[in-house]
Amino acid sequence: MASMDLTRRDVNVLDKIKDPESDPSTNVMLDPSLPRDPHITNTSVYERVIQKEREIILSMQQLELQLAGLRPKTVAEPVQEYKGLLSKLDDFIEEYPNYASLRNNRVQALRRLYGDTMLLAGPPATPQRLIQSPEPAEATQHARIALEDIDMSIALLTPRTVFGAMSPQAAKTLSLAYTQRAAIYHTSAKLMDDHAVQVEESRREARWTKLKFEEAASHDFAFGGRYGNEIAKGLAVSTNPTAKLCGQMVREAMKKDRRKGLLRILALLLLLAIDPRGRSTQPDHQSKDRVSDLGDDRTVFDATSTSARPASPPTAQVKMKFLKVGRVAIITHGRYAGKKVRMPRGFRESPLRPALFPEEGNTDQPNTFERDVEKPMHPPQIGNDDGNEHVYLDFAPTMLTLPSQVVIIQPVDSGNKAHPFGHALVAGIERYPSKITRRMSKTRQEKRNKIKPFVKLVNYNHLMPTRYTLELEGLKGVVSNDTFKEVTQREDAKKTVKKVLEERYTSGKNRWFFTPLRF
Repeated sequence: MASMDLTRRDVNVLDKIKDPESDPSTNVMLDPSLPRDPHITNTSVYERVIQKEREIILSMQQLELQLAGLRPKTVAEPVQEYKGLLSKLDDFIEEYPNYASLRNNRVQALRRLYGDTMLLAGPPATPQRLIQSPEPAEATQHARIALEDIDMSIALLTPRTVFGAMSPQAAKTLSLAYTQRAAIYHTSAKLMDDHAVQVEESRREARWTKLKFEEAASHDFAFGGRYGNEIAKGLAVSTNPTAKLCGQMVREAMKKDRRKGLLRILALLLLLAIDPRGRSTQPDHQSKDRVSDLGDDRTVFDATSTSARPASPPTAQVKMKFLKVGRVAIITHGRYAGKKVRMPRGFRESPLRPALFPEEGNTDQPNTFERDVEKPMHPPQIGNDDGNEHVYLDFAPTMLTLPSQVVIIQPVDSGNKAHPFGHALVAGIERYPSKITRRMSKTRQEKRNKIKPFVKLVNYNHLMPTRYTLELEGLKGVVSNDTFKEVTQREDAKKTVKKVLEERYTSGKNRWFFTPLRF
């Protein structure tokens, strides 16, 4: 069979299917000319640091080969040898605290010793973990070190702006940091029903529920995938609790559809019992009251005719649980389903984009970025065989259309006279501010900074809820069914929506439009 190369557009479509909330427009720019680590710019110092790091990693590789039976055993106590190498990493990190690769490797070593279950009390034995029954205080202490190392690595390597460039080595280290934390969170979520969380009270994870661990794992897998880890990208959606819920809804609908299909077959068999002249082959007193119930979609069949007439629709409508006031949703059909943008030259897929809406309970952050997992991670593999000079403890291996996000202002589950179907009144941004530069005139900068909001009535079938919500301060009651009766009322509603959202941005409460450029 002849091979076929996919275009950039084809790849984006496939990525969109796997992750509907992905945004390919804000791609990370990789620049090989940049320093391999942003905090060690001196080449000679970097070579000296990476050489010492390589020596420690090679020692761990030799120990792993002995544990796997591929080399003769020269160490009687592999756990103590591992702890000795971990102590060398500790001393090295004290000397170079801003070198993210060292912290990332220490996390990998801690995961090898204490496993991905390090956040749980009394976890079950796993072949990945060298220390099967660690002391609670010891496990808690090293879990804190691992989480702090990951947080520090992410903070050191994350670009300051959406369009900030980074070296390929830094991008890979950042993707591994996100993927490691996602693996820990994912394992904790799977075992939380039988084991309590055991972390220090000062850590945010101490108060997390199972759902919160699942969401955090999905976020981190998505970030790891968008920085280059393909395994993490595939796990991001499969472990997303919202995506799994949608899958359950689809499976339930398919079950009901199969049931209705069987009933329709029975109805067709019933029709076959009627002869071509419109008279039943059975006695008349049996055929006059023949009714076939097809579940929710009832169809009444007349015994003297082969035609069917649909029964009146039910008056009670099922409420949409996830389309509540303030919920952020994506329009999937129609004019506002997406916006085409041109992708800048040299950009690749990026995990970093401004969050249009904040996470639930997190609306006070002035610069929020969105971090967009059921297959367990493979045991960690030590070393990097891709030929790069950077050393890692690694795992196993143009025009774009952007989704249009809106906020639900008023859901109408049962419909109304003008629109007899479930729908929602929504508000969103049709045109976002454009990029500006210093060379532009003040008038042009003001023009490119303007936004164009919209208010719209959208069918429930064309809305896909996300996991985000928006506090509707100043937006409640702005849009109603009367808004769409006259053009002037709609324009007034647009002005109010624009004013409220601009105030939210300028106050720093939630920068949900865009992130200002840093000259």
